[in-house]
Amino acid sequence: MTFTEAKQEFDSKYENVAEFDCFIQEHLTFNKKTNFKKKNGTKNEQYYKWQFLYSIIQSGLFAKDYIGTEVHFPKGNKSSAPLKLDGAIFDDITWFDKYKDYHENGNNESLEWLREHLIVSLEFKKEDNKNITDVWDKQLKAYLNESRRPFCLAVFTILKDFIYSVNTTTSFYDTAKNLIQKAKTVKPKNWLCIFPTLT
Repeated sequence: MTFTEAKQEFDSKYENVAEFDCFIQEHLTFNKKTNFKKKNGTKNEQYYKWQFLYSIIQSGLFAKDYIGTEVHFPKGNKSSAPLKLDGAIFDDITWFDKYKDYHENGNNESLEWLREHLIVSLEFKKEDNKNITDVWDKQLKAYLNESRRPFCLAVFTILKDFIYSVNTTTSFYDTAKNLIQKAKTVKPKNWLCIFPTLT
């Protein structure tokens, strides 16, 4: 099954569903239920998040055991709220054991292990929800900084963005100019998405 076919399958099954049973844990909780509708009856970010996750799993791009949602990483100050990644993909299937060990036992070795094995940070936003610069500055930069790997992806969905960092140099692919540019010079409408548009 392709990514697009999986997306279409998800839509046919869940487009009119209000409540959804999550098939991946959220933070430390398994079998959580989530709402797919806004008060006005339209789809919310949760719908697109689970549509995307369903599609990458059913198409065989990633196995679900490597993926977590609402993944928390601590900020420097203990009293600060944690960084919350909408989704995270790790390169080792044992990531959740380390994640649980850190959050339940405070094991900093497990936290460092997670940072060394984080390969993708996912962010899900509606196009009209937030300014893209704010999302980049306040969320995705911090997410990328959590990874200790020389290459880590930070991926937007809905906004059609592909963002990556190599050795702390953040760049974007500008499809209008067919070249890679520094973040500050790129116009959002030209950014390349690595997955089909989710609508």
